[in-house]
Amino acid sequence: MLVAVNSALAGGMAWDDLEQMIRQERRSGNPVAQLIQSLDLPNNRVTVNLANHLDDAYEDGGALVEEEVGEVGEEDEKKDAAPDTKSKSKTETKETTRRSRGPKTVAVELELGMSAYANARAHFERRKKHAVKHDKTLAQNQRAVAAAEKRAKESVGRNVAKGPGVR
Repeated sequence: MLVAVNSALAGGMAWDDLEQMIRQERRSGNPVAQLIQSLDLPNNRVTVNLANHLDDAYEDGGALVEEEVGEVGEEDEKKDAAPDTKSKSKTETKETTRRSRGPKTVAVELELGMSAYANARAHFERRKKHAVKHDKTLAQNQRAVAAAEKRAKESVGRNVAKGPGVR
């Protein structure tokens, strides 16, 4: 995708023509063009929507989601053959949920002057830096809450020691 956009720009294609070509390719069903969300050519950037397969493959416990919503197994077929309507409606609900749930996408901004590897490295460096800042913020927040609780307990203790009418 980066190569296609860069080669079109290197070939002297006007920015408006490139945007029009991408819109036309989207309409014709080109899967690469459908990944492109927006072009920011003055800043040499393109934003793409990438599927997040990690969220789809695993649940919180690490079990594969595909096992839960996968093909109907022999046990499920036996349940469906039985007159029990609860299991059948549950199976139909799972199938409806599976159909209504589309692939989750993440908007990723890519630098046109960098390779795919360099863009990925920069993205993960920013993500790691953000995670470190987030962890530091959470730790500071916990210290502030603990200090506030300590002051509140001391204040309540002093008020109780002074007597019932004093505040």
